[in-house]
Amino acid sequence: MPPLRLFQFASLTQKGLRGASCRRAHLHLASGGTQTITKPADSRTRSRPLALAGAGSVLCAWYLLQEPLSLEEAPESSIRVEPETCVRFPSTIQPPSCPPLTLVGLGVRVVSFLKFKVYAVGFYAEPALLQTTEDAPFEEKIERIIQTSACAIRIVPVRSTSYTHLRDAFIRALRLRIVDLKKTRNLFLDEENALEESLQRLKGIFPISSFEKNSSLLVYSVPEVHGGLKERTLIFDGLGEIQSTWMAANFFYTYFTGKGVSPALLKSVKESLISKKIWMAELL
Repeated sequence: MPPLRLFQFASLTQKGLRGASCRRAHLHLASGGTQTITKPADSRTRSRPLALAGAGSVLCAWYLLQEPLSLEEAPESSIRVEPETCVRFPSTIQPPSCPPLTLVGLGVRVVSFLKFKVYAVGFYAEPALLQTTEDAPFEEKIERIIQTSACAIRIVPVRSTSYTHLRDAFIRALRLRIVDLKKTRNLFLDEENALEESLQRLKGIFPISSFEKNSSLLVYSVPEVHGGLKERTLIFDGLGEIQSTWMAANFFYTYFTGKGVSPALLKSVKESLISKKIWMAELL
């Protein structure tokens, strides 16, 4: 039986089997659906299907692994847990019109001197590039991934906030990237105008509404070849998209240059790429 796709879980309800011998995992999918998975505390049994009861009397198969599998064999329904927030992330996702992406690292976004945790974040990329044997510094590896791979950032707020606050943080980080760019060379007027226009488009796609705790936002980009040139679009799932190769790349660079938007994510991804040990599915 082939691995189950994420969209096959989108209709699962938050009511599942409950008991002292079971654990639950809530996965808020990019489509906005909520997935509740239950499984025995003993996670070393292979291929034991569990019935999940809910409003729609949904029945699905859950593969429990006896031993670690390779990256290609890991079931898409398996998850990892961000340790600081206990937010759960699927080890593999497949956004629309995108190849399967594998979880590379996890972290948390912290703000102010009081160290408020705002959201948990996971970084995903294509497995083929992650498994490269190339012996190169982290900076070169992450640049290659961002420039040539489909990749994604999945954000799950751990406290209720607003899309406006999230948007403003993105724009501040991108403006700093523009400042750094100007330090390396003089920009032509049309270049500056194009960058400013893309920032204004980014402002326009975010709703003036709350970004609720434990909801999720998936931001991803897929390289597309047009006339021999690779162009990229940055897609905010369910909100809109920005057609800008510069923004599509630099949005991800904000997480992996300097201290990064989330130093914890930067450290996690760096450890994964340098050690060449890609994050594998770890069952509850």
